Amino acid sequence: MRVVLIGVSHWHAPHYYRALAKLSTAQNVGVSDPNPAALQRVCSATGAPGFADYRQMLDAQKPDFAFVFARHSQLAATAQHLVEKGIPFVVEKPAGMNRSEVAALRDAVAAKGLHAGTGFNFRVSDFYREVTALLKDDEATWASFRFIAGSPQRYRDNGCDWMLDPATSGGGSCINLSVHLFDLFRQFTRSDPSQVTALMGHQSYGLPIEDYAAVTLRSAKAVCTTESGYSFPGKTLWDLRFCVRMHQHYVILRNDNMIEIYRNDTGALREVATAASGNAYWYAAFVEESLARFAQDRPPVADLDDLVAAMAVVDAAYASDRQNGQAQVPVG
Repeated sequence: MRVVLIGVSHWHAPHYYRALAKLSTAQNVGVSDPNPAALQRVCSATGAPGFADYRQMLDAQKPDFAFVFARHSQLAATAQHLVEKGIPFVVEKPAGMNRSEVAALRDAVAAKGLHAGTGFNFRVSDFYREVTALLKDDEATWASFRFIAGSPQRYRDNGCDWMLDPATSGGGSCINLSVHLFDLFRQFTRSDPSQVTALMGHQSYGLPIEDYAAVTLRSAKAVCTTESGYSFPGKTLWDLRFCVRMHQHYVILRNDNMIEIYRNDTGALREVATAASGNAYWYAAFVEESLARFAQDRPPVADLDDLVAAMAVVDAAYASDRQNGQAQVPVG
């Protein structure tokens, strides 16, 4: 399978091209980025030919599949070009600045009948598998997700200063990190939130994007609190704790890479397992699974319907914050 990567100055790109290099079923036939220094660095690391213009790369290399990264303000247009060319892809979340942009992309993909996914890679994690296995005979009633990542300096160090400007990123931790958490809520509760409340702050760094977002979700089936931010000391570490309460079980994913599963009827600890907590660990599995699903004509790990639904919650969260925490109903 001939694979290309678009926008390789993105800080997630190394997770993808390093994973791709280990697969015998796929070949990296091109990388692109308008930043010459970043492009040269990735070409040296991968041995793949580099292109400043991704459109030229697509015409020259004729790939079977693409992984798409870019500034959030450019993601939708880049992916739309792939749709026009009929090239299947996985696009980095959020794939646009708001639900409307992502919905237009989703509709174009559907009209073309194209295979297209997005980067909700928590879905290939051990935690996700443990919870979904329990949910076959149980039901979630509430959840709590905290994902506090490292400081914004990591974006400057990676040449991605655009992440700190809402005009090009769409916002801070809510659109970048909480979108994962909103997807987990939908998957675990098998429901869409009907009410969203949010309060955000930028006091830790004084940037125009939020460095902390507290968002509460409620559906007919469950309630959930989410926290995301860029406040943890250091650049690559995080403060992460996920909890899911079901009728029969209570599951905790701890920051020290442990999963605990308790029985609610006795309070006894049923199981303890070792599992990587942060999603950075799961990119290799996500790349392999994404390409395998395409090759086997199976649906993506997460499709654009999933992303549109999560982005509806993102939009509602920003609207709630602008209105001092007033509850909002997600649109769409």
